[in-house]
Amino acid sequence: MPRGGKFEVVVKKIARERGIAPGEVIRMAAEAILARRELERRVRTVVELSFAVGLGFVEIRPKHQETRQ
Repeated sequence: MPRGGKFEVVVKKIARERGIAPGEVIRMAAEAILARRELERRVRTVVELSFAVGLGFVEIRPKHQETRQ
């Protein structure tokens, strides 16, 4: 961590406010970044699939269900 930079100041401030170690603040931030990337990836996939359905490249059909006797 660079000494005395804005990043260090912000991390220490958050750590003080929450009563946790600065390393824990960094870990939480990293987890949030990874979670956001995963969410963006999933949203992009849904948008692409919706676009493909709209253009007729993909057809959505119900699953085949076994007939009950």
